[in-house]
Amino acid sequence: MINYIGECWFLLFTICLVINIPENRGIKMLRVSVPDPLILGSAADLFCDFDMEGAQLYSVKWYKNGKEFFRYMADEIDPIDTLNVHGIYVNKGKSSANRVHLKFVRWSTEGRYKCEVTAGKPSYDTIVNTSNARIVAAPRHGPTITGQKTRYPAGGWVKLNCTANSSKPATELSWYINSIQAESSWIIHYPPDIGKDGRLTSTLGLSFRIRDHHYRNQPEIKIKCTAMLSPIYLKSNEISFEVKHPLKAPVLESRGQNRKNLEVPSSVYGGLVEIVDDENYHPSHESEFESDSSKESSNILLFPFNNNGLPLRSSVITCCCGLITILFSLLLE
Repeated sequence: MINYIGECWFLLFTICLVINIPENRGIKMLRVSVPDPLILGSAADLFCDFDMEGAQLYSVKWYKNGKEFFRYMADEIDPIDTLNVHGIYVNKGKSSANRVHLKFVRWSTEGRYKCEVTAGKPSYDTIVNTSNARIVAAPRHGPTITGQKTRYPAGGWVKLNCTANSSKPATELSWYINSIQAESSWIIHYPPDIGKDGRLTSTLGLSFRIRDHHYRNQPEIKIKCTAMLSPIYLKSNEISFEVKHPLKAPVLESRGQNRKNLEVPSSVYGGLVEIVDDENYHPSHESEFESDSSKESSNILLFPFNNNGLPLRSSVITCCCGLITILFSLLLE
């Protein structure tokens, strides 16, 4: 009987002890967020989001490549402490249990990051999560276009280069002609140049012949080069130039039977000058001049010009003789 009563008291004590133990549902890690990519020279925020599920927070610690660089102790008066790790520059004033603010990013900031969260007593449960940091460097300036001219002849060749300086990884370049992406057969690929700091300079060439459809509906051709480093950088540069159309040679027309029979050497060009006897010319008599071939031949002289726009010497002599003949004819009348 005594043993039975003792067993009952022990069972009751155990039940009460279990009831009084605080419930611990277990802390949960929601996410570890490291910007992808981190931009060289800029500031960055690292986030560690967790749910304590009713438990008390004890500490939050950050590691880079296995080395601790940040510590948040919930029970301390000054809870935030930092440790020296190469490539890490923490701003304590902008950091908290869930956030680490980096003043700036260097190439040495790249690495594997881990957030470790620990609950308080009695469990001291710990959870961790990791994320990788990738560093990129955007070009310092927009793309530059070289090799352009202010004017091109129709059917001529256009040869250009587009360059994006100092980026990592290499910047992607694209060519557009009148807002339409250039054909792949017109593109010239060059290997990137590697600088001392590891940055890459990208160059892309463009070579095409001007066709009618390039300038049919517009007075000029527009060429654009676009530089992209996804997802942080997108810039472009645009140029334009006129197309020089070939000039057609003027067509010379002759009037009158005598003019059709007038032979002008093929090496002589310029134009024909018509000399008219002003004293005997009247608009009403125009038909008479056209019908009377003898008067036309005596009152109208034709002589060619050379390439400089000056009369040929032989033509001048012929013209002078013609003028003298006209004067004698007038005196005889």
